[in-house]
Amino acid sequence: MPVEFRKILCAVALRDCTEQVVKFAASLAKRYNSLLYIVTVVEEPMWAQRGFDEDLEALFSTLEERDRLALRDLALKVEELSKSQVEPVVLRGRPDKKILSFAEEKGVDLIVIGSHTAPPVQKVVLGSTALKVVSKSHIPVLVVPVCD
Repeated sequence: MPVEFRKILCAVALRDCTEQVVKFAASLAKRYNSLLYIVTVVEEPMWAQRGFDEDLEALFSTLEERDRLALRDLALKVEELSKSQVEPVVLRGRPDKKILSFAEEKGVDLIVIGSHTAPPVQKVVLGSTALKVVSKSHIPVLVVPVCD
């Protein structure tokens, strides 16, 4: 039975190496004629999840808008390259949980995510969104190593 990816989720952190991950996902979207979701998550610190004041809410709204504009521009470039339908999405919360819940909600067939090559001790201390997504996902995950 041939593998088909009708919907691909590309999770990015909007850093210098975002383009590497997006190009990889776009090439797959082109190959399989897939819908490509490019998703980023504005992470809320644990202390902020207990309740927002107006200033903090304004800050997160500003961050979401900044990321929305950056993703929109990126999506336009990717659409031209891949000739696929691209949907940029900005979420807010814990990245691993938001990525996985969005993927399940949309019926995604593949998650593409970048992973920085941090030392093992750093990953244990800081955690890794890619590692959490891989370990918790019921959907296939393709991890793209990216620069640091």
